[in-house]
Amino acid sequence: LMLWTFGTLIGFALVLRSIRFRLHEDKILARFGFLYRHYRPGLFGWEVWAMSRKILVLVPLWVPLVAPSLRTTLWLAIAVMFLWVHAFFQPYSTSCFSICNRLEQHALMAFFVTVLGAQVVGQLGAGV
Repeated sequence: LMLWTFGTLIGFALVLRSIRFRLHEDKILARFGFLYRHYRPGLFGWEVWAMSRKILVLVPLWVPLVAPSLRTTLWLAIAVMFLWVHAFFQPYSTSCFSICNRLEQHALMAFFVTVLGAQVVGQLGAGV
């Protein structure tokens, strides 16, 4: 499972790195365009970053003997990091009139607020 999870991510990263100078060619665009077509030209590897977020969200679940409060704290750190990076780079091309950037920003904010709410409810349940 770990090999499949990280292997796919590393495989996509290696493929994109090897074709980074030929992204505009029709053959490359037809075969790999789904990985980078909707992102700004300088951010052709953003899909790898987005996939790593999905993996990082699962990491606190994989680590044994992690207290629930530490798990939610790790998720908050992950949410803040990805929210900040997305806000800084605004990776989607302007062909969708920045709707994609705003939609992704709202999804990341919803993740952050959900985890923050879980942290608050957990603290209230603990009597703190």
